[in-house]
Amino acid sequence: MQRFFFRFLGFLTLVCCPLVMFGQDRATMYMLRVSKDSVFIRPDTEVFSLNSGRISKSVDLNADGMVDYIVAFGNCGNWGDCIFGFFVSSGSGLYACVFEEYLPPFSLANTTTLVKGIRWKNVTLFERSSELGSPAVTKKKLFFDGQMYRSN
Repeated sequence: MQRFFFRFLGFLTLVCCPLVMFGQDRATMYMLRVSKDSVFIRPDTEVFSLNSGRISKSVDLNADGMVDYIVAFGNCGNWGDCIFGFFVSSGSGLYACVFEEYLPPFSLANTTTLVKGIRWKNVTLFERSSELGSPAVTKKKLFFDGQMYRSN
C-alpha cells in the first residue's frame, strides 16, 4: 500500500505539477509534513539525504503570501554552524529547496533582493572572526540569485 501511495504521489507530481521554478527546468520538489515545530520532508526524488528537522522560522521569503520554512536539521559542526534548509512554497503543496548548507547564527535582514520582479528576503550571517584586530563577529549576507541563496 505504501509503495502504491508513493508511486501515485510521484505520478501526481510529474503529471499534475509540471513546475518551472526559479529559472530551472524542473526543481527538485519536496512534500513537507509540519507538526508543531518539527517537519518531515519527503523528496519527489531520492536526492535529499536529510528527512526530518525542526522548524527554525516560518516566513514568507519571496513576498508571495505563502508560508515558507527555514528548517534546522541539527547536524552541527565544531564552530556551532548547523545545517539549515530553506523551503519555498510552490503553491501546489510542494516546496523547492533553495538553500541547504551549514550556517552560523543568522537573522532575516530588513533588505531584499529583486529577482525577476520578485522581492526575496536577504539573510544576515553572524560569523566569528579569527583574525587579530578584526571585530569578534563579522556580518555576511545571503541573497537569492534566481536559483539559490548564495553568500556575498
